[in-house]
Amino acid sequence: MRWPVAILLYCSITLPAAAHAQVASADHLFRRGVVALSVSGGGIAFSDFRREAASLGPDEPFEQRLSAQTSILGSAALSVWLGRRVAVRVHGAWAPTRFDVRSTEALTVIADSTVSLSRLDVWMYDVDLLIRLPLSVGRVEPYAIAGAGAIEYRLRTGEDEVVPEPAALAFDGDRQRRLAGVLGLGAVIPLERHRLLLNFELSSHFARTPISEAAMPAVAADPEADARVDEVGYTSGVRLMLGLTLPLFGPGH
Repeated sequence: MRWPVAILLYCSITLPAAAHAQVASADHLFRRGVVALSVSGGGIAFSDFRREAASLGPDEPFEQRLSAQTSILGSAALSVWLGRRVAVRVHGAWAPTRFDVRSTEALTVIADSTVSLSRLDVWMYDVDLLIRLPLSVGRVEPYAIAGAGAIEYRLRTGEDEVVPEPAALAFDGDRQRRLAGVLGLGAVIPLERHRLLLNFELSSHFARTPISEAAMPAVAADPEADARVDEVGYTSGVRLMLGLTLPLFGPGH
């Protein structure tokens, strides 16, 4: 009976270790000097660029909000791991959207839903710190994102498209640039083959609004309106992205 017991003990020790060794791991990414390329896609939702309100009469309140439509988003990034916990990343993203005006129905001349508003290309560039969090959930390796960069809004106005009046007054030429910050959370999950990792990120890209407060309120054209512009100091784009990360070279590659 000794041999069966010995074989059983041997298998109980070695098989779990072998199975563990075959489980995909992200350790090959978290090494000092590893350079990785990431390509992602997803969507972005913008907060208000500008808010206006007016009283057109005793029972005629009016509110109008100017922003950009929720849009698809594409991005690419190059990261360098400085150690097992920290990486520096250069990141760029692009969202093809258009202006969006939402208002009450009291003043349909300004808020005409049949008008096609100008397209707006939003380009985001940033340099980020990726900081691994001290926890893992199975193969999921989460990290925090903090960075700074710039955002650029580029007008693309077609023949039958209209630029909202506050934007037309605020834009110098066909583009606006602002310094920006980035905060967010992400995670990587190693795949079974080709050293690829699945990456997921939820982040906020925030900057000063591209529509300056000096721009004339659109409702001010009515001299009877008691109009005001609510100050919008900063605007943000909440980004949800899913992509792939490939370590290109580094120690052991």
